Amino acid sequence: GGGGGGGGAPGAGVRALSGYAAVPPEEGRLRVAYLSKDLGFSSVGQLLPGLFSYHNRRRVEVFVYALNGDDGSKCYQLLREGPEHWEDVGGMEAVDIAAKVNDDSINVVVD
Repeated sequence: GGGGGGGGAPGAGVRALSGYAAVPPEEGRLRVAYLSKDLGFSSVGQLLPGLFSYHNRRRVEVFVYALNGDDGSKCYQLLREGPEHWEDVGGMEAVDIAAKVNDDSINVVVD
């Protein structure tokens, strides 16, 4: 039973993004995005607020793409206060998340 066709070629069914041009800016701020499903009460969720505070906001613009929803924890609420931009993308397809990252002209993505 199964997948029909022996697994397929790597990348089969993945839509390519065209026109990706996010390069480090010569002027303006570097756009850094964090993409995670562990935002909230988890080891990652407890460490990120401190990490966000180390970014020089004159040089770095911080984005978060949350793959999970609000778990009701104080940790999640603290995380929401850290970055300048927060997007709940948990219900989106991977290619749509990639397009959003591209549209936001992100220079660096941290998973």
